[in-house]
Amino acid sequence: MSAERLNTGTARAELRLVSDAELITHLVCCRDVSWQRTFCGLSGADSVNPAAEVLCTMCLDAMEAMSPGCVSAPVKLCPVDDRSCPDHHEIDLRTAAETGPATDRPN
Repeated sequence: MSAERLNTGTARAELRLVSDAELITHLVCCRDVSWQRTFCGLSGADSVNPAAEVLCTMCLDAMEAMSPGCVSAPVKLCPVDDRSCPDHHEIDLRTAAETGPATDRPN
């Protein structure tokens, strides 16, 4: 994911940053322009939870149906396009962009 790609979806932050290991967390494709539709089909995701330990089983099932073996594979490939997933640093940058202060508000 290039830096340009990181800035493509949001002019303002729309998602809350939460840290709750016990919260059931839905998954999105990290390359989607908008992180608003989860793999299980839930629309309107409202948060990003990097501390997630409990993942939505319906999201995992949908990912597995798209690319059999992707959930348990040692090397993480995107179930959408079978490319390597971005590294943690790029995901952290995207998370900051999606959850940070709005950039289109007047001062």
